[in-house]
Amino acid sequence: MISTFNITMQFGAKPLFENVSVKFGDGNRYGLIGANGCGKSTFMKILGGDLEPSAGNVSIDAGERLGKLSQDQFAYEDSVVLDVVMMGNTELWQVKLEKARSTPIRKRRKMTTCAPPNWKSSSAS
Repeated sequence: MISTFNITMQFGAKPLFENVSVKFGDGNRYGLIGANGCGKSTFMKILGGDLEPSAGNVSIDAGERLGKLSQDQFAYEDSVVLDVVMMGNTELWQVKLEKARSTPIRKRRKMTTCAPPNWKSSSAS
């Protein structure tokens, strides 16, 4: 479970939001909606630990993890969607990376030999 207690964020003299306390329970899905500039992205940055609130705190239960995908629309534009999703699961992503390292470059890049069919080749073992 993720909980916030009296989160306040202030830029200059006027607070963006004040005393926000909420509990996000296991097994639920939540949506954060509001007008432009009301603090949705700022609140998410606070939850994710990217920004310190002016006051209050965020707590995550022991053994829990928080996964996030930032709003940077260009961060993963050269990636395959499945790879981006797999990045959220550390074990699965490590298996994928290990498999990629063990696959010959020729196969990963779908390269074939360009030698004529009657070409004789030898390999040193």
